[in-house]
Order: sequence, then C-alpha cells, then structure tokens
Amino acid sequence: MVKKIQKNSILLATLAVLLLAGGALILFMTQSGNADIGQNRSTERQTAIDYSPGTSEEQAEADQKKDESVDQQNQNGSTDSSGSVPVIITYAAQNDDIIDVNAYTSHYAAGTCTMTFTKGGATVTKQTTATPDASTTICANPLIPADEFPSKGTWQLKVTYNSNGKKGSSDTQSIVIE
Repeated sequence: MVKKIQKNSILLATLAVLLLAGGALILFMTQSGNADIGQNRSTERQTAIDYSPGTSEEQAEADQKKDESVDQQNQNGSTDSSGSVPVIITYAAQNDDIIDVNAYTSHYAAGTCTMTFTKGGATVTKQTTATPDASTTICANPLIPADEFPSKGTWQLKVTYNSNGKKGSSDTQSIVIE
C-alpha cells in the first residue's frame, strides 16, 4: 500500500511539473508576441506603408526643402562674389621620410588641388584630386617622399584649389623638411 501511495505521489508531482512548465511556456510565448493564443493580433502589428508616388503637395514641399538646403550651403561661405573659394590647410608635417599635407575647401565640388612648396628659388609642386566629402571637398594627401626636396630646411607651402572656374588658395604655411 505504501508503494502505491508513493507511485501516485510521483505521478502527481510529475503531472504538476508538466502543467507548470506548459503554463510557463504559454505565458512566455504570449508575452513575447510569438503566439496568438485565442487572439488575432496580426491587425495590431500591421504598419501601413504607402508606396504610391507623392502628392503634388508632398513633391512641392520636398522641392522647397531641397532649394533651402542649396541656399543654405551657398550662404555658408563656399564662395565669395568674385568666385574665390577658401582653402584651409589642416595638417602639414614630415612623418619619417614622407611629407603629409591635408587640406580642404568648403566649396562642394570635385576638382584639383595643387600643393606648392617654395624655398628660395626652389619649387616642389604636387597636384592631387579634390573629392567631395560629407560637407566639404578634401584635397588628397600626396604623400611626398622627403628626398624629392632639393634641400632640407624651412619651406613655404601654399595649397590651391580649382574646379570649373571656382578657384582658391590657402594662406602660406611653413613646414620643416629634414
């Protein structure tokens, strides 16, 4: 008789554990949105995306925003009344045996940059591409070997930019070549 009670107790405990596990699984699935037990939730989750062409009002609004963006860019000093654009040297130095030069312009158009180094009557010139970035145009770093300079010492650097008639040049900056 004791064995029968123990056997029934084990069966009841197993059944209770299974019911609890099943209930926990159902609760988990309904809370995480993985099951629609007795409910139709699909209509609640639908997001309407309209892929049709914009209305004439929406198109006019988008065109106005584009025009405002262009006007704002033009007012940010990208050119002056003469068509001259500013050029800024952000870095010019010798690293080991390479001369690094980083420069940019606020004029947003591809073109060319010319880096001109002068010392006395000697001149070293390198031309690189100017590539539009997120909001400026970057002059590619020419990575000039130091042995291309005929002498060591302090050289004067000027960077010029040219793109479809828009031109500009940086202030002169000194750089020591060793």
